[in-house]
Amino acid sequence: MGLVQRLPEVESWLTREAASWESLSDAAYKGLVRDWHATYSSLVESGNSRARGGRALEAVQKRLPAEVVLFSGVSVPRVANLGGRGAAAYRADALAGLNLDVLRRQELLLAAADLSWCCLFSHETGALVHEQFYEAS
Repeated sequence: MGLVQRLPEVESWLTREAASWESLSDAAYKGLVRDWHATYSSLVESGNSRARGGRALEAVQKRLPAEVVLFSGVSVPRVANLGGRGAAAYRADALAGLNLDVLRRQELLLAAADLSWCCLFSHETGALVHEQFYEAS
């Protein structure tokens, strides 16, 4: 059995909101996580987000439709993202809309395919935790 799992509710959303999508392989997932950490770990740890909460969502919406990657399984305690239910990863072309319930419940990280920006989601979103939007420096 591989590392990357399939998330039916994510796939259903992507089928409705993206021109096309694919589940990533274990090797692609590992590379994506490595590259994301190299690009964003220091920004997240320093609290250097560009926007949070509603402004973070607006920043993402302004960039859609876009070629994106979505993944889970990466714990980001600073934003109360515990990694969701394990490793999952997708690439979507022309993603046109967000499904906040799915993004939050699955604790997904949503990023431009080139990792030029990303937004982190948490199932704890509410009074104390908000989405965080980052841009690569």
